[in-house]
Amino acid sequence: MKKAVINASPIISLCKIGVENILFELFEKVFITDEVIGEIDSKPGRMSNFIKDSIAIGKLKKYSVAKKSMIDDLYGKMHKGELSVVIAGLELQADYVIIDEIAARNFAESLSLNPIGTIGLLRIAKKKGLIQSVKPFLMELREKGMWLSKQIIEKIIK
Repeated sequence: MKKAVINASPIISLCKIGVENILFELFEKVFITDEVIGEIDSKPGRMSNFIKDSIAIGKLKKYSVAKKSMIDDLYGKMHKGELSVVIAGLELQADYVIIDEIAARNFAESLSLNPIGTIGLLRIAKKKGLIQSVKPFLMELREKGMWLSKQIIEKIIK
């Protein structure tokens, strides 16, 4: 069980397929930054309610980035939410930063962080027996707007 900081897109994706609570089975502590909360709160609904409820019961830990100036300095290369997750990962010495966007994942890796995305979470959940198969969730994500080619899906499920 490890510590992770999560971005908006993985939360949105996990909520879309109804497996958002696997986060708390996979990680001992899951942090969410003020910037990510702001992104999700701008679109009220299931995701926003999940965040509020999870914070209220202590499963999701709200985190304020100490080095806000870094977010402002780097804004434009990535969104503020992604930047805050990477910076929080450094500040908290997180085991993982949960980010789907390639540029943010590459940036995290360049800083010696371990990025993982929605699909990686699903694969770990399967290995731990939390879900039976990854494929149905990939197909559902695809149906609900996540770009996944048939080749990517086949590669992932092998």
